[in-house]
Amino acid sequence: MNTCGQLGAGNALETLNQTSSANLKDDLKTHFITREGVYKQMTLSEYSRPNRVPLNQGMNNVGSAPVRVSFLTMPASTSKNNADSDNDILINGDIPNKCTTSIDINNDHYSDSTNNSESDLMNCDRICFNVGRELYVFVYRGVRNAVDLNKPIDKRVYKGTYPTSHDFNQQTAKPTSCSLIIGFSAGQIQLIDPFQKELQVSRLYNEDRYIDKTSVTCLKWVPGQPQCFLASHSSGNMYLYNEELTCSPGPPSYQVFKQGDGYTVYTCKAKTSRNPLYRWSVSTGSINQFAFSPNNDAKYIATASHDGFLRVFNYHTMELIGYMKSYFGALLCLAWSHDSRYIVTGGEDDLITVYSVHEKRIVCRGQGHKSWISQVAFDPYTSHSVDGHLSSGVPLDLGSDEDLRPSSLNSSGLLFRGGGNRLPITNIQQTNGPSSMCSLGRFFY
Repeated sequence: MNTCGQLGAGNALETLNQTSSANLKDDLKTHFITREGVYKQMTLSEYSRPNRVPLNQGMNNVGSAPVRVSFLTMPASTSKNNADSDNDILINGDIPNKCTTSIDINNDHYSDSTNNSESDLMNCDRICFNVGRELYVFVYRGVRNAVDLNKPIDKRVYKGTYPTSHDFNQQTAKPTSCSLIIGFSAGQIQLIDPFQKELQVSRLYNEDRYIDKTSVTCLKWVPGQPQCFLASHSSGNMYLYNEELTCSPGPPSYQVFKQGDGYTVYTCKAKTSRNPLYRWSVSTGSINQFAFSPNNDAKYIATASHDGFLRVFNYHTMELIGYMKSYFGALLCLAWSHDSRYIVTGGEDDLITVYSVHEKRIVCRGQGHKSWISQVAFDPYTSHSVDGHLSSGVPLDLGSDEDLRPSSLNSSGLLFRGGGNRLPITNIQQTNGPSSMCSLGRFFY
């Protein structure tokens, strides 16, 4: 009797496992259909480390280190494929990782020796990503073209610490040269030029960790200031660097430059200009990500912090102009809309929250996730309209109430689609009065 019971239980368990596997396969969709078209899973544009790495790669566990991606779009004058290439969403975000070791760099360099000519490679965009202790730079030809993972432009392997963030300098990039900053788990920052094979250009900032000993969580070149970049740390501080200046030989001495509600901006007390130029003390917890507004020459900067606050500053005047609190837990990521009117955030509350910069309030929260949201981005292929029309005067179909929900929007009869193979244009703005602006945007996460 016991044997029969055990067999019955085993059969039931096997049936349950098969059912669960079938349900899991059903949940993994390769495509989905929306009113503006079909979204398909891309299989050609897959990037990873070429070879597997031994499990005992280092003393510190870097298995949970987030993979970060940076894109470099070559200037239009030098990129022959700029008009018809399939560019992706540009995402540069970081989540903090704790580490207390010093930096030890061991670089292995490889050149891209595909059949394409050297001039063709110069005109292609670039992609950079980190995996564990390794950093790769590849030629990027869009999502519809495969890449030879065994032939990176540049590959670097680090010992003692690992990369957590990086960013290309789009403002100074040339076909033969570019600046790439890399932040590390122990707080150091490295500046390299992955295009220069013969002369390896490399600079280290915060090398002795006098400025900050915590992990670098996010790095951004400052728009309009080609030689300056901003770095945030899990300590809750942001530091402004000038690539041409050296760092203090010892722990820097600060003096208050500006103070506001819950934040303080410091400047270094030194006879000569040294890094860091400014220190922003924004949060008691980690600054998980920050981003400059796309318009107005980086007039605004927004930060997402471990204390659950989204803070929006006027970067030039260093004044806090707005903030919001998450429903629960930390905010892990953020993204600006392309008109700089809205900021979308995600975090540990499993919610997508949209914040209006002008109205200084939350306009909506999106439910449905069952885990933390690690990255969000607005659809880059969007357009703006006033009174339901594009700037060219073409009317837009805003869809039914079931599609868009807002009852204040009306259909106009046509659906505008993006050119080529790019994503459809779905960002709508409608004016109901001199003080009322409504904007819809499609964002991904």
